[in-house]
Amino acid sequence: MLLVEGKPVLGVIVEAQLSRDERKRFSWPAYVSVLRARHECPVELLVLTHDRAVAAWAAAPIILDLAGEAVLRPRVLGPDGVPIVTDPEQAKRAPEFAVLSALAHGGDEPELASKVGAAAIIAALGLDQERAALYSHLIDAALSNAARAALENLMQTQSFPIKSEFARIQRASAQAEGILVVLETRGVSVTDEQRKRI
Repeated sequence: MLLVEGKPVLGVIVEAQLSRDERKRFSWPAYVSVLRARHECPVELLVLTHDRAVAAWAAAPIILDLAGEAVLRPRVLGPDGVPIVTDPEQAKRAPEFAVLSALAHGGDEPELASKVGAAAIIAALGLDQERAALYSHLIDAALSNAARAALENLMQTQSFPIKSEFARIQRASAQAEGILVVLETRGVSVTDEQRKRI
């Protein structure tokens, strides 16, 4: 919600969409109407997706009446709307943007996707431990198997500054997850603060 002098002037509904879901073509207008009525301001629907076909589907106007005069036009941010970041220096200046680029382009052609992933990992490694681990997991999950293999090859064949640090973060994160699984299996409750420390 965007406020000016404490008054709502724009509401934005953000929907993450992994696949086509025809039911959304009926629920999205309801979300917009409810938020508009509640805050008495204009409302936009923003759909986020990593899939080009889903982006094209989501961007289609939603006709709300028989005359075709009432129309909801979702705003869509898909892979084509996210720039490709392969320059490590650019990635370091905007780490979150580099991670977004990896999320959007991790399934692209493997050589390109591996360079996007490498730039994002380099950027993430300059951050605090918690964010570095989170971003490393997101990047790894976004890369296709072929892109992950290309990234591994890139790390092996070049003097790459991320290899040892990335491996260390991945190992530490896996160990922490293992500890949490063991504790949960044994019925030991872990507070949010303890989980964070682990």
